[in-house]
Parts: sequence; structure tokens; C-alpha cells
Amino acid sequence: MKIKKKIIKNFFVQHFLAFITFLYIKLVSATSVIVEKNTHNPEYYWNNNKPFILAFWHSQLMMISFCWKSNTKINILASGHSDGRFGAIVGNYFKLLQVIVMEDLEQ
Repeated sequence: MKIKKKIIKNFFVQHFLAFITFLYIKLVSATSVIVEKNTHNPEYYWNNNKPFILAFWHSQLMMISFCWKSNTKINILASGHSDGRFGAIVGNYFKLLQVIVMEDLEQ
């Protein structure tokens, strides 16, 4: 494994970079306007205590915590791949619960 890959996969480096990412997302959220559309759809489920699936595209994934208007905890699916694990670490700073999905390599 190359030295760059070893450094990036280091536990402490990943958590440090995740914290920097968290601060950047907080800065972006404080200086941006988030436009929410079709909020009546999730509000129905929140008001009736019903589960539902909320889908975000990768580029918007970390903004989930700013759009989730319920006291109910949110579970996000995170890939077992390194970028999914990194997203899960960042999500921890936003109090998002992760379900890590591991690939079955023995098919």
C-alpha cells in the first residue's frame, strides 16, 4: 500500500479530516440558503409517526441534518467502502445514525 493511502486510511487522520469537513459544512450552511421543496410529504409521516425513506443525492448527503425537521432519529445507509465510512464519520458529528452496508465478497 502506498504511503498516501496509508496516511488517508489512518483512524486519526480520517477523524481529523471528518472534523474539518464538519466545520466546512457548518460554514456552508450558515452562509447559504437551503430551499426545501415538497415538505408536506415528510411532514405527513412525521405527524403520524410513520416511517419513510428520504433520498438524497451524494452531493447533498451531508445536508440531511439541516432538512430533518423531526425529533425522530434518522438512520442513513453508508457504504462499507472507504468513502462511505468517511461519510459515516462526518455524519456522527451531525448526530446521524449510520447503518453500514457491507458487500458480500463471496458470491
